[in-house]
Amino acid sequence: MILSIWSENVSPLLLCKQFRENLN
Repeated sequence: MILSIWSENVSPLLLCKQFRENLN
């Protein structure tokens, strides 16, 4: 249960990070 919450919170952050890196 904790892992599912963690993944839900972290996944969007990772996507945002990759998106920023792609912009650069």
